[in-house]
Amino acid sequence: MVEGRSISHLEPLVRSFHDGDLDAFKRMLDRGEDVNSIDNRDGLSVLMLAGLYNDEEFVDALFDHHDRHQTLDFDLKSNFGANAVAVTFLAGHRALALKILRYEMAYKRASGLAPPGVP
Repeated sequence: MVEGRSISHLEPLVRSFHDGDLDAFKRMLDRGEDVNSIDNRDGLSVLMLAGLYNDEEFVDALFDHHDRHQTLDFDLKSNFGANAVAVTFLAGHRALALKILRYEMAYKRASGLAPPGVP
C-alpha cells in the first residue's frame, strides 16, 4: 500500500497493484477490469506503475493478459508526458524498460502498427 496516501478512490486494478496482491490482480484482469486502468493522482497506467516500481511479475501478468484478451495501450502518456517505457527507464529500471519496449515493438510489428523503418 502507498504510505500516507488514500487509495480508496482508485480504480480496482490500480488499487490491487498498490496492495501488491498479484493473485487478486490476475483475477481482476480475468474478470475484465481495464488493462489500461489509470491512477488518477498522477496519470500513470498500471503498466507504468509496474515499471516505476520495477515489478516484473505485474508486468508479466499484463503481458499475459494482453496476449489473451485486451490490448495494452503502449501510447498512453502520464500527466508529465511519459509512456511506460520512459517511466520505467527514468526510474532507473533499464532491464525492465527494455523488456517493455521489446514487447511493445513485437506487438506493433505483428499488428502492423510499427512506424516505418522499425525492424
